[in-house]
Amino acid sequence: MPSAIDAASPKKDKVGITDKELLTATRQLELSLNSGVSLLESLHFIATEAPTENVKKLFANMAAHITKGNSFSSALRTCSDSFPRLYVNLIVGAEKSGSLPETLSKLADYQEKQDDMKKKIQTYMIYPCIIFTVSMATLFFVTLFVMPKFVKSLNLPPEKLPGITKLLMGLSAFLAGYWYVCILVLAGAIWFARRQIQTIGENPALDGALLKLPLLGILVQKIYISRFVSALSTLLEKGVPILEALKVSREVTGNSVIAQEIDKIYENVRMGMGLSEKIKSSPYFPPLVGNMVATGEMTGRLPQALAKVSQFYDKDVDTALKNFFASLEPLLILGMGTIVGIIVAGMMLPVLSMTEFV
Repeated sequence: MPSAIDAASPKKDKVGITDKELLTATRQLELSLNSGVSLLESLHFIATEAPTENVKKLFANMAAHITKGNSFSSALRTCSDSFPRLYVNLIVGAEKSGSLPETLSKLADYQEKQDDMKKKIQTYMIYPCIIFTVSMATLFFVTLFVMPKFVKSLNLPPEKLPGITKLLMGLSAFLAGYWYVCILVLAGAIWFARRQIQTIGENPALDGALLKLPLLGILVQKIYISRFVSALSTLLEKGVPILEALKVSREVTGNSVIAQEIDKIYENVRMGMGLSEKIKSSPYFPPLVGNMVATGEMTGRLPQALAKVSQFYDKDVDTALKNFFASLEPLLILGMGTIVGIIVAGMMLPVLSMTEFV
């Protein structure tokens, strides 16, 4: 039988909102409440001043629900398709404890941290992407347009051409004759890669393979652990029960293998065991996490202990990102140098072989 809140709430609204828009709106809402503006007026203000129609519609809907006498958390549940579960659960706890502005500040801080992580990854990827693109463009341009004219100008018999030159000429002929096949294969590869990326967090086989990749596996594992610890710390600090906090935190990890490990931790806690017991025996959690959790449980300061772990991993992940992309740059430069070397060899060797005919 539906509760009073559920019965009063209309059908769920689904309005798309980006992480950046949600962060901005959360920060605006926090500042408005801390300035003494009522919740209803704050929601109306955000709906009026929002830069996009989706944000305007979303916050106008929530203001309408509150006008009908529903709570803020009830309004969020009505629009739950637009808000992360972590967001909704923290607001529920904030209403019970009367700490809504502080909780919104904590949520905004958490969202900013996740946004900063995405920006760092995107920034670090710019240089490798440029190197890869330039390398491929150089290879295709030279083999498709330069090599055929250059080899033709030498007027050498095909059987006298060096093997590497023949290879480049064969690649040139293939690109010239089957360019449409190359475009289709490239488009198909991009489509397939995007589809696979979209399944990260839901595909155990792919998620497990990511964790086993050399260099990259350790990095992504640290990112997933950082997300889990940060979310769990935030939830526990705001009074969310530990079982509910574990349920919500597993959803923000972004990896189904790690999430399955958290399910095992959840079962242990549900049966009355300590949180640290299963974490210590897990192959996916470093000893630091288990030891800090055990210390937090022993001293009764688990949220604070998790917050310390989260701070450590923020710095550790940043360092790991820098080290990973720093180690990737020499490999890319070596790859580009190899491509240039092959092209130069393919053009110079026929010139040197012409001495046989002088």
